[in-house]
Amino acid sequence: MNWIALGETVAVCIYQFHWTGNVEGKRKEGSGRGTNVFRQSDDSWKVVHEHLSIPTYVK
Repeated sequence: MNWIALGETVAVCIYQFHWTGNVEGKRKEGSGRGTNVFRQSDDSWKVVHEHLSIPTYVK
């Protein structure tokens, strides 16, 4: 995880993720990048935006 912005009331991080699971009875997996934006509100941090993307390759 890489924190790219840190403030008193706002923080932003980017990260790589990997998942595994069963889809229609078949094991599947994937990976990608994520971005989360947090805002401090009433003494707690809340996610106000999340973006997940998967790599696309041109062959």
